[in-house]
Amino acid sequence: MTRQTTSQFAKPRIDARALLGLYDPADTTDWGPIRAAQMHAGSQLALFMLAANLIGAALITVMLAPLVPGWQLASWGALVAAVGVAVAFRRLTGRHRVAATATLRDVRDTVLDGVALGAVWSIPPLAFGHSVDAGAALGLWIILSLLMTASAVAMAALPLGTIAFVSIVGASIVTTLAVIATPMLAAAAALFTVLLIMATFSRGMSLVVIRAGEIGISERDETLSLLLRETEEAGAGADWLWEIDAQRRVVRANPRFAVSLGADPKTINGTPFLQVLAGQTWEAGNFAAGLRELADKLKAREAFHDILLPVEVHGEERWWEISASPRFDDGGSFCGFRGVGSDVTERRKSADKINRMARFDTLTGLPNRLLINETLAHAMGEAEKWGSRCAFMMIDLDRFKAVNDTLGHPMGDRLLGRVSERLKQLMTQNEMIGRLGGDEFAVVVRDATDTARVERLAQTIVDTLSHPYEVDAHTLYIGCSIGLATGPRDGRTAEMLIRSADLALYRSKDAGGGVYHAYEPQLHMAAEERRVLEIALRSAVDNGEMHLNYQPVVSAQTGQLTGFEALLRWVHPE
Repeated sequence: MTRQTTSQFAKPRIDARALLGLYDPADTTDWGPIRAAQMHAGSQLALFMLAANLIGAALITVMLAPLVPGWQLASWGALVAAVGVAVAFRRLTGRHRVAATATLRDVRDTVLDGVALGAVWSIPPLAFGHSVDAGAALGLWIILSLLMTASAVAMAALPLGTIAFVSIVGASIVTTLAVIATPMLAAAAALFTVLLIMATFSRGMSLVVIRAGEIGISERDETLSLLLRETEEAGAGADWLWEIDAQRRVVRANPRFAVSLGADPKTINGTPFLQVLAGQTWEAGNFAAGLRELADKLKAREAFHDILLPVEVHGEERWWEISASPRFDDGGSFCGFRGVGSDVTERRKSADKINRMARFDTLTGLPNRLLINETLAHAMGEAEKWGSRCAFMMIDLDRFKAVNDTLGHPMGDRLLGRVSERLKQLMTQNEMIGRLGGDEFAVVVRDATDTARVERLAQTIVDTLSHPYEVDAHTLYIGCSIGLATGPRDGRTAEMLIRSADLALYRSKDAGGGVYHAYEPQLHMAAEERRVLEIALRSAVDNGEMHLNYQPVVSAQTGQLTGFEALLRWVHPE
């Protein structure tokens, strides 16, 4: 394929602030693995730097022993050892050594190590520098310079902490030289410190760029491996490459491609690619839609992606996904296609399973609301296309709530299973039964031309569901109410037809249940009147339309007043 694989690390652009751990840039670069590499590099040389600190402290102690009180040198040496061991322990923790990623805080916290080490190493020049002779001062400067250089080289992967250390120690040397020596020596020490800081930053940048390049290569290799799903044993489940010439004939057949096809690579070389994929249907010309789409793309010399087509392998239907791009020579002439294919049969089976789970009720195994709506919409379309009728029944179980409340939801679930079994036995190819949710079911009648037959089915459902149920040694009595609507008379769309059936169901419920009612236009009018009345009632109090009246209650025997009856009257403006 002529498509080039790009990587976020192909051309690393390292932000200086990100390198120092000061912020996380909002770009495509994943800085987590880079920071982990920085921390790992610091942990690898942690023992070396600990040894350098201890040796440096020992040399200074020996050199300054004749000039500085022993307790001061001993205290300072112990402080260097304690800080050095603490820093080494932090960098040698298991998390930093094995982690594949590191946070911004991990890198930023290294500045604490640099400040701590810089502070203890600034003590000799600042505290002892004024009391030493020229030879001791030179030795002190050499040891500190070597320690700074070692840090700049060895710990450049963590530039923020290293720069902090070099800056603090360098500043202490410059200050001491400015006081006890000449300004020229102080300037030289300052220049040396600046050069070390620049070298540290430059080396840290180089190390990060190298690591970014390594991650980029690893990423590309992993991406290619994922694309081809490399396995130790080539099989039908692995991806494979394929190539055809300008005449659409297979060239250099990939062994994995041949194994997936169940053929010998030598036998399919030079064979038309479409013929190889069509198999036994090539002669009959009964091609699948995916194969026809593939032929059109090859003919148009257009790149294509994820064309799905069935392929017969050893008498079993497999599903393949094909992607490719056209190839052109240096002169711009078309010379064929190169692409990748994969067997997605198992993936397709999983997709079919997921699709079924999305469209069928897990409790009863009946179609759920989504599939019911799709089926009803299709039935409405067919009815409009052929000038026929379809019907929709909404079923609500009577007295089901009492079962749930008294015997529990598990018993209610088992009862719903029994109800669904009875409903399925009443259905033919012309009807589909489904569960809307809770104790509501629905029936889609694809051809409702025979109105009497539809009404007989509704009555049969009422009678069948009213028979007693034997569930776990309990005899349960429930019933159902049904609302029936016929399309397109009672609704031009699936949504309108469902609403009409729902209104008819309300009428069945109002009649006491155990019956079915067909939709009538006045049901909609009554529902609309109730809706308007409810809206008006909600605003009646705010509008001052409610009046409280007291009506006297008089005893008929004595004629005396015995009390008052409070009446709330609603005076509507209309």
